[in-house]
Amino acid sequence: MKQLIDETIEDCKDLDKDELLAGLFILSKDYHEHLSENPRDDAKLFAEVYSEYLFEDSYKYHDSPSARILEKEGLPRGIAMNALNNEINLNELKDRRILHEWTIGPGKKLFEKFKRKFKDTICGPGGPYKQFEKGLIDQEDLPASIVKSIILTGGFAVIGFWIPLLVYCALLLIKTTLKVYCEE
Repeated sequence: MKQLIDETIEDCKDLDKDELLAGLFILSKDYHEHLSENPRDDAKLFAEVYSEYLFEDSYKYHDSPSARILEKEGLPRGIAMNALNNEINLNELKDRRILHEWTIGPGKKLFEKFKRKFKDTICGPGGPYKQFEKGLIDQEDLPASIVKSIILTGGFAVIGFWIPLLVYCALLLIKTTLKVYCEE
């Protein structure tokens, strides 16, 4: 599992914030579509976050981004399905054609919701941020440490299925100043 996490981080670490936010939205939408047809016991935290987002999104916007079907919009899909078999290929999320106001904006909203759910895990005693501050882990190992902490404490099964989504969250946390997030 460590190798899969490390490879996914290496593959995505050079993406900028907007690419990560748009990708987070697309990944979340793909996971939601997949989980609607294939429920999982370890999807509770994801379902809470996505349900919160859906409620706000559909309440505020008549033509909400969450109502759009990925396939219809020509956006990547099937990433969650492939991740079930530990096959993670996020190259489609590196295509700048995914960058739209309606992918980046919802990505920001989802990221804020994930941040609230993960804060104690990441910033609390023994969490990756505290370990980083104490010099127990270095900058290079921080994203993987965040992903592993979320997997262990978030109720996610330790399989590749959740890695793409959690890597995007971890990289966004680091790119949007983890220190500010943990010290707010």
